[in-house]
Amino acid sequence: MSAGLQSSPRDLSGNRLTTLSWQLFQTLRLFELRLERNLFNCSCDIRWIQLWQEKGEANLQYQELYCMNMDAAIIPLQEMNITQCDLPEISVSHVNLTVREGENAVITCNGSGSPLPDVDWTVADLHSINTHQTNLNWTNVHAINLTLVNVTSEDNGFLLTCIAENVVGMSNASVLLTVYYPPRILTLEEPVLHLEHCIAFAVHGNPAPTLHWLHNGQVLRETEIIHMEFYQQGEVSEGCLLFNKPTHYNNGNYTIVATNQLGSANQTIKGHFLEKPFPESTDNFVSIGDYEVSPTPPITVTHKPEEDTFGVSIAVGLAAFACVLLVVLFIMINKYGRRSKFGMKGTCSHLPLAGGTFQDCPALIAHMERCCGFIPTLSVLVQSLLKRMLSSPLLFVETVMEIYRLVVLTCMCFCWAEVCMCFPYQYLTASTGCPEEL
Repeated sequence: MSAGLQSSPRDLSGNRLTTLSWQLFQTLRLFELRLERNLFNCSCDIRWIQLWQEKGEANLQYQELYCMNMDAAIIPLQEMNITQCDLPEISVSHVNLTVREGENAVITCNGSGSPLPDVDWTVADLHSINTHQTNLNWTNVHAINLTLVNVTSEDNGFLLTCIAENVVGMSNASVLLTVYYPPRILTLEEPVLHLEHCIAFAVHGNPAPTLHWLHNGQVLRETEIIHMEFYQQGEVSEGCLLFNKPTHYNNGNYTIVATNQLGSANQTIKGHFLEKPFPESTDNFVSIGDYEVSPTPPITVTHKPEEDTFGVSIAVGLAAFACVLLVVLFIMINKYGRRSKFGMKGTCSHLPLAGGTFQDCPALIAHMERCCGFIPTLSVLVQSLLKRMLSSPLLFVETVMEIYRLVVLTCMCFCWAEVCMCFPYQYLTASTGCPEEL
C-alpha cells in the first residue's frame, strides 16, 4: 500500500487495498480519486468511501467499487450495510460569544456518534490563556469545555473551532469570538503635504469609536478648509485630518479623541504649517480697538512757562479785547435780529425768534442743517477752539483767526449752557430771509 501511495497519490486503482483511512486525504483537495480494482473488506473503516460515493465527491460515483463481507461474498460497495457506523454529530454551547476585554468565558463542545468520536478545540493561534477539560457524560457523548481567561482584544474576531472525529469522518462547529474593548490610538503622525496637508492617524476599538478633533484644546469644527476622511477596516479606523492651504492661524496642537461605550482615548500632535508674517514683537504696534473714538478729541498743548511778564500782559489784553468784541457782536445780532427784515421766511418761518436767540438748540441745528447747510458739529468746534484759546493766552491770535474763518465762511454760532445762537453767514446779510441753499 505504501508503494502505491508513493507512485500515484491520486490514482490508487489496482493496489490490492483492503482498507483505507480518510485521514490520508484530510489536507488534500481532491478533484478525483481512483480506487477501482481494489477488493476492500466490508467494515466501518471504509464507510467513508461509501458516503463519498453517495455524495459524488472525488468522482467516486462513476467508479465500480466492491468489498468482501463476513460471508466472503463480494458485493458492490453501495450495498454494504454496517450498523453503528456513522459520522459524528457535534454541538456547541454558543454560536457567537461576546465578552469584554479582561473577562473570562467558558464554551462547551459536545461530540456524539458511534464509534464515539474524539473531540477537541483548535486554539493554536489563540492569545487568551485557555484550559481544556474533558467530560465523558454518556457512552456515546464526548464533551469538552474550553475556558478562556483574561480575554484580550487581540482575539477579537477569532473563530473557535471544535472538531469531532471517528473512523467514518470528521464534523466541526465554530464559535465566533467577539471582544469589546475601549479605543486605542495606534498612530498619529505630524502633518505631511501630499495633495493637501494630512495628519495621518489609525485608531481601533470595538465597538467602532466615534472620532472628533480639538485645536489648542477647543473643539475643531470641520469646514471646507479642514475636514476629516477615514475608512473602517475591521475594528481599525485609518484616515487623515486634511488641510486645504492652511495658514499660520492653523498652527497649534491637534488632539484626536476616540470614544465608544467602554471609554475614550486621545493623543496630541503639533501642527506647524506657516511662519507668522511678522514674527518680531508686536509691542510697538497700536491697535485701533485699544482706543475709544470721540467726536471731540481733547487738544492738549504743551508749552514751556513764559517768564516774560510783558508778553503775558499783552496776551491777557488781547484776550480781553476778544471778549469785548464777542459781546459787541452779540449785541448787534440781538439788535438787528428783532427787525422784521430779518424775519424767517419760507421753510424757516416756523422757528420763532425770541430776543434774537433760539431756545431749542437741537431743533435749531437740525433745521439749519436742512435749510442752510449748517454743520451740526460747528458749535462743538467753536467750543473746542475757545477752550484752546482760554488755556493759553499766547495762542490767542491764532485761535481768534480760526474762529473768524469758521464764523465768516460758514455760520456764526454762540452757545452757552442750553442757549445757542447760530446764524448762517448769508442769513445775516440777506433781507429776504433764509435761503434754501448755502
